[in-house]
Amino acid sequence: MVKMMTAAPASASFPHSRQSRKPRASAAAVAALVAAWSVFSVAFVTGITSVRPLGRTNRFAAESAAESDSGMCFGHCLQPDGTWQIDKEGVPVQSEEEEAMATKAWELFSKQFPAASERGMYMDTPVTEQDIKYRWRKMRDNFGLTSTQVLGVMEKDSMPMVVDAEFVRSTWDAMVKGSSKEEATEVLMKHPGILVSGPNIENNMAQAKLTSTIIGGMRDVGRMFR
Repeated sequence: MVKMMTAAPASASFPHSRQSRKPRASAAAVAALVAAWSVFSVAFVTGITSVRPLGRTNRFAAESAAESDSGMCFGHCLQPDGTWQIDKEGVPVQSEEEEAMATKAWELFSKQFPAASERGMYMDTPVTEQDIKYRWRKMRDNFGLTSTQVLGVMEKDSMPMVVDAEFVRSTWDAMVKGSSKEEATEVLMKHPGILVSGPNIENNMAQAKLTSTIIGGMRDVGRMFR
């Protein structure tokens, strides 16, 4: 008599197949939630829900300007008429090591915004490699932070790189005025996206601190599932 063998259920043959997906799915869910909360929090704190579309520009202009002087870094700056023009003064490249960190900043941005980095545009904002390196340097110098600190900001969220450097500076100055440099730095390290809020953040630093703590905590939870 031949015994018939029944096939084992897929879950029995591969007992870890479903479980192995859970951490990855949970991490994706947390990441999506952090991104959504980031957008909501900026709107909640400042009332800003969108960025004003701006004039387009040549995506290769910043690279061409940079090639003209290897000791300087140039990038696009927003003008009063809504157009983007290359900053004629530029920012000094401090050393080969510092340039390597600027390249790392570009890689972090490209990873978070692959389509925009490929096009050289985010909405109507120029985001070429030189633009990102320029804004990374401007943030460091304007904020009085170290290259390592600003690189750490971008490791969490590169969103501040998609807006004008002076707009970011005005937000930072308002954050410091509404609290202190130490508290503003703490908020920044937890929630870099807060820099797209604008000067109105000055009177909303209490909400900003709460929001940054929530987002920072959610980001830490997401890392646990990676």
